[in-house]
Amino acid sequence: MISYLAQLYVNVLEPGLRIFAVVALVMAVLYVFNLLRGGKDDAITKMVNGFFKVIYKAVCLFGVLVVKLLRGLIKRTMLVFSVIRDFFTSRDL
Repeated sequence: MISYLAQLYVNVLEPGLRIFAVVALVMAVLYVFNLLRGGKDDAITKMVNGFFKVIYKAVCLFGVLVVKLLRGLIKRTMLVFSVIRDFFTSRDL
């Protein structure tokens, strides 16, 4: 399982994040050059703003997903421990 996760990270996640970082850097440079040029409401500005809004929403949704998964994991762990505790502390044996 750990080797599969390591392989997934090395082959998919890390190259994808590098490509994403380069694209985000290029978009930020385009945005800065566009602002220096004086373009306020043209296609480049809308494209860059849309790109960063999508990234922001994706990060927020990923955070919500992680929180919900961790809460579910904690609830199930608490349930398992309470069942084990109730089993060992019951007097009906």
